[in-house]
Order: sequence, then C-alpha cells, then structure tokens
Amino acid sequence: MEICLYDPVEGYYHREREKIFGRKGDYYTSPHTHECFAHCLAEEIQHWFCVLGEPARFHVCELGSGDGRLASQILEYINDNHQDLGKCLDYIEVDIDRGALPEDITGVVFSNEFFDALPVRRVLYEDKACWEIFVDHSEGEAREVLKPLKDPFVEAYLEDGFDLLRSGWIYEVNNRAFKILKDLNERLSSGCVVTIDYGYMASEYEEMATDQGTLACYERHQVTDNPYQNPGTQDITCHINFEMLMKWGEELGWSNQELISQREFLYKRGLLEVLEVEEEGGLFRSDRLEERLQLKELLLPGGISDRMRILVQQVRLG
Repeated sequence: MEICLYDPVEGYYHREREKIFGRKGDYYTSPHTHECFAHCLAEEIQHWFCVLGEPARFHVCELGSGDGRLASQILEYINDNHQDLGKCLDYIEVDIDRGALPEDITGVVFSNEFFDALPVRRVLYEDKACWEIFVDHSEGEAREVLKPLKDPFVEAYLEDGFDLLRSGWIYEVNNRAFKILKDLNERLSSGCVVTIDYGYMASEYEEMATDQGTLACYERHQVTDNPYQNPGTQDITCHINFEMLMKWGEELGWSNQELISQREFLYKRGLLEVLEVEEEGGLFRSDRLEERLQLKELLLPGGISDRMRILVQQVRLG
C-alpha cells in the first residue's frame, strides 16, 4: 500500500492532480461538491481563533491538502468575512510533495480524507489466532502470505479497537495514524485537531464492515476490493477506527468532543446562514444550475455528508 500510493516515481499520489481529484478524476471529496463545506469549516476555524484569545499568530495546518482547492476556498472566505483572523492567519498546506508542519503550533490542525489514505496492516483472525497478511513478489506477481502475528502494538490495537474478533474476518490496523498523533502532540502548544473522514466506532464495526475489512480501491469512480489490480493507478483507502483515535488522544491528554456526522457539523457551523446568503445571491438563477447540483451532492440524504464523520480533539486549552 505504501509503494502503490506514495512511491516517488510511480505512486498513485504522484500522478497529475487532475487525473485524481474531481468529477473527471477517480473520486471527489466534499470540497469538490460545493464551497459551503469550506465556508462552514472556516467558521470552525474562526471559532477556535476566538477560543484561543485571538493570538497574534494563528496556525491552520491542513494535512493532505491535495489539489489545494479547499485551502483556496477557506482563505477566500476568511479574507471576505473574518478580517481579524485573516491578518493573524498562517495557513500551512502539508502534502506528500510539499509543506512541513511548524515546530510550535497554536491553532487548528485539520484533515479531510487524510487518515483513510494511510498505509495499513491487515490481520486475519482465524481459529482463535491472529495472522498478519504479507505480500510476496518472489514469483513475479503479488501473492498474499500469512504469518503469525508477533507485534504487541497490533495485538493491543485489535483488543482496544474492536468489541470482538470473528473467525475468518480481516481487520485493518492503522499504526501510522498513531505516529502522526504523537508527532502532533509534540508540536501543538494549544489548539485542536479536526479529523474529517469515513470511519466507525468499535460498537459499530460489525454492522458496517464485511468479513474482508473496509479496504477499498477507486479508479474513475469505480470501486473494487482488489489492491493488486493496476498498482499505482488506483486509490486505496481504509475506513478510520475513531475508537482508536479517541483512545490515543486521551492517552496524550487530549479532550475528545462527540463524534458527529458531517451533516451535523455543517449545521453547527452555520449551514443555514450560508444557504440564505447563497439564495440571496441568486442560487436559483438558471445559470447556477451546475452549482445547485453540486450542493445537492453535498447535502443529499444518505450521501457524503451522512457518511463522513468529524472528530474534534482539544489540545492543551488550559
């Protein structure tokens, strides 16, 4: 998964951006639907700017900034609507090929569909034993090989992240996410971490997962479960175990807010007011049909805003 996604020459995320993101690419995210997603996220940033006492320098760090669309939308909205924040704002985009986190952060670190693109380890539970799934290339093609699980970290993850393990089921372990949270904890003086992603709590896993886990591959808006097909030309993702993000946060001394849907978050941060402004600006004019369709994709019941979830973790707020 690491090679297929992040190889500097042939990895998926080093391809041309327009081939990956948006309607003509392999998938689209909330920023590719309608700008009101960015506007509500900007209101969340403004909220934390006030909570932290409007510091003279306020960091906003975006992990996995992709094609930069979301950053552009957020900054435009803040400059138009929150000039005091705009004057203090240090917006930092971090992606595989650009940007780096500051050593001392005061503000908001957020990500949108970032953690689900981190490489994972896969474990098969069978006959009361855990077997890690490795990939063997010695015969010229990818072949899965099972080896006894010996890593205490993975064993603890399975115990804490799931209510029970079922024989014959495959489980994913995102150990990279733990390393990222530890790194953020060393850098964040005060602020919050906002994670926007697909995911589950331990009590929900059996209801939403298949026995093969949550790993999925995307190419030209088509979904498969075969990560060995067209390596480097398809995205590979796994749902996030929010149970573990919250547990790790608590161990680091962070305070977890309630896990909510993206729809709840949008309403919390002024979706209705944003829509009223859009309506007054002529949203229903005939020349804005495409924009209305994009808004529909964002807000359609059962769609992306009901499937995506948002976790806010407070870090050293005094």
